[in-house]
Amino acid sequence: MNFSYRNLRKFNYGIVALLMILVAFSCFAISGVVDSNMPSQAWFKQLVFAIIGFFAMIFLAFYDYRDLRKFCWWIYGIALVLHLAVFHFPPINHAHSWIPFSFFNLQPSEFAKIALIVATATWMANMDEKELPDFRLRSSWPVLVLLLPQLFLTNKEPALGQALVLAVISITQFMVFTKPRCFATITVAVFTVGTLLVMLPMFFQKQAMVLVNILIKHNLLHGYQANRILTWLDPTRDLLGEGYNVHQAQIAIGSGQMFGGGIHRGFLSIQAGVPNQWTDYVFSSVAEQFGFIGSSVLSYGGSSVVINFMLIGIVLSEGIRQKRHMFFKRHH
Repeated sequence: MNFSYRNLRKFNYGIVALLMILVAFSCFAISGVVDSNMPSQAWFKQLVFAIIGFFAMIFLAFYDYRDLRKFCWWIYGIALVLHLAVFHFPPINHAHSWIPFSFFNLQPSEFAKIALIVATATWMANMDEKELPDFRLRSSWPVLVLLLPQLFLTNKEPALGQALVLAVISITQFMVFTKPRCFATITVAVFTVGTLLVMLPMFFQKQAMVLVNILIKHNLLHGYQANRILTWLDPTRDLLGEGYNVHQAQIAIGSGQMFGGGIHRGFLSIQAGVPNQWTDYVFSSVAEQFGFIGSSVLSYGGSSVVINFMLIGIVLSEGIRQKRHMFFKRHH
């Protein structure tokens, strides 16, 4: 690892600035929420973890990520052990999703995302470095083998949302890895299936309920998970029950109007009007305090960070491919 001034000059300080803005938004949003169920000094914990994250980001920015290939199976194995260990701890909110520590709760499914990315990328890099790499679908079964254990254990917690994220991670990595023809095929298939899943409950509610009941009957879906999916597709279906949180969050977002009520002046935020507003519905606190302008700045900042990371990945990938091409050209 070389901490030279040359590396410092190449460091993307724009991303750091954007992340600092996002951290400021998050701390103000959390501190503006008043709820008896919220942990004390939640905004301070957010700030502490953000500082730790910044130091970790700086360290990893100068670390040769290719060295992770040496430890990928250790990382993947640790993720599996944590996933198995979480079932020996008491459930929190009816789910075995967290390992409690004194200062924070560790969520193994979050670490599993990193482990899955590193392990899958290692296999893909090894395949890509072969003199005659095989990008065919039937040769890519290790991607599925790496995904399934993490997917099964995450869904067993149960944490359907996290399991879906793991699936999306693997699909995205595979789509980038495969040849353009396979990429186009998978993209069309995923888009078609996703469209059908969204359109089915909207226009065929009876058929959607039949499908949901079948999934529940075969223990593939819990009742509350099915309700969450249906509420996501139609937030107005049960405003006093499953759709209450979403409805209250929408009211909070709308009440912010153009410029918001100001820091710590969100009416629903200080009245505990939105359940879990410091976690799942924290965006409603941002919108209520900072309005449409603040929400737009937050959305733009978040999107810019993601786009910048994607561009960095593309540049690194193209650079590695060009060097490999020149290597094979000189030696053949």
